[in-house]
Amino acid sequence: MFMGAHGRTEVKDVKELKCPEEGGTKQQYDDFMRKVKDQIGVGWMDGELVVEMIETRAETSVLIPGDIGGKATESEKVMWMEEVKLAAASARNHKDNKKAFYTLLFSYLSKATRTKVEGSNGYDKSTKSPIWLMATLDDIMMGFEKVNPTILAMDEQMCR
Repeated sequence: MFMGAHGRTEVKDVKELKCPEEGGTKQQYDDFMRKVKDQIGVGWMDGELVVEMIETRAETSVLIPGDIGGKATESEKVMWMEEVKLAAASARNHKDNKKAFYTLLFSYLSKATRTKVEGSNGYDKSTKSPIWLMATLDDIMMGFEKVNPTILAMDEQMCR
């Protein structure tokens, strides 16, 4: 288990995620994502943004307060500054949480599922996009994965 400052990359009562060829089902994948979402929503600092990302399958971000306008009192300025600091901290947490979420998902993949993910179009170790990974897992679990042409897949395997 890896425990960072913002969340754990371990989920209780979750089994390794298997692709359909290994006997995995869409229902098991949905249960897996539900358990992950529940854990993140409760246990991670600023985890609600990752939960929203899981639900919408789209990028989420922290709302930054706009500039304070007009004549503001000293107390209004101080309160605005605190809101800006909180938003900045939440943005940092969200960035770290997205990395932890990607790692969490990837760590629970079976060997065959991991191979399918690594052979999918758009796989890049340096990007580590949780949105891409969720979309790819959706495709794999539905049997519609987009794999690299055979010659490219063999070339990538040889490079590894």
